Amino acid sequence: MTEGSLQPGGGTVRPPRTVRAPRTSTRNKRKRTRWPWIRLSIMGFAGLAMLALTTDLVTFRLKASKKMNRTESSPLVVDALIDVETTTNRYADFAGRFSIARPTTWAVYPFKQEGDYDVTLRGPHQMEIDIMTMPIGTGGLAAVRAVLDKKEEELRVVTNVEEIEFQGRPAFHRRVPLGTITVEAIDFAEDSLHVHLAASAPRGSFDDLLPVLHAMMDSFRLSR
Repeated sequence: MTEGSLQPGGGTVRPPRTVRAPRTSTRNKRKRTRWPWIRLSIMGFAGLAMLALTTDLVTFRLKASKKMNRTESSPLVVDALIDVETTTNRYADFAGRFSIARPTTWAVYPFKQEGDYDVTLRGPHQMEIDIMTMPIGTGGLAAVRAVLDKKEEELRVVTNVEEIEFQGRPAFHRRVPLGTITVEAIDFAEDSLHVHLAASAPRGSFDDLLPVLHAMMDSFRLSR
């Protein structure tokens, strides 16, 4: 049948068109073959990194749960302990006397006026760490005890002062319920300096939070 001829139904038959497929570039084919392997390698590396991070977090969580030494510990408290023990941030005293761990979840309130602590750090669950350093001249630990006795006499309170060791130094330890909170204080002498550390939390949750408070206090370092 010739081009443009009519069919009985009145239609026109057109000859079939030949469509040529474009040639595939060998260079592009090599690229398409190579890039998927690179992407897979990157994805595999990222997966391993995430797995390692997850494993570390699980390990820290297990250690934190064990340190709580309770049959049932709050996940929030465990997370607070992990924040303290894994942080690399530290608060350095403006006068260069000391430094202490500063997790991102803890707010810092440095000294502003006479009578303030050198610094107050406030964390989750209404936890608080207060630090004060005072010159005592000579006398060492005996001078520190004299200061504590005088303060108790002024406030008309009697606390159970215990002799302990803190970071390799002889120190005094006290735990005092004050209103709705409980305060644990450690005082020691370093050269001619009286160092006072106080940790507090609500009375009802103080025992649960004690590992977190102790981890914060243990991170304290005097500048040499």
